[in-house]
Amino acid sequence: MNRSDRNILILGLLVIVLLVVGYYFLLLSPLLNTLDARAQERSDKETQLANLQQEVAQLEAIKRNAAETERHCWSSPRGSQASPRSPRSWSRSRRWPRPPA
Repeated sequence: MNRSDRNILILGLLVIVLLVVGYYFLLLSPLLNTLDARAQERSDKETQLANLQQEVAQLEAIKRNAAETERHCWSSPRGSQASPRSPRSWSRSRRWPRPPA
């Protein structure tokens, strides 16, 4: 192998290395940054989904217990007198101002 063949081989390898480095910095690096941003967004959405699922579970539990809670409120002696639905409590709890004379 003479000197000119070796120079051509070295230049060819240098061009290949430059192409790989250029590909990484020009094409692959922005793509990886976008991929990281999407992964962060997905993680945030999964956290939000978990929080919403927990809130839905709590609200469903309240909904399941609503009939029993309402029954308990209406059956207790205080609940029947102090209930806002009860007309007996309206006259005691709401005092309307008298018109000026």
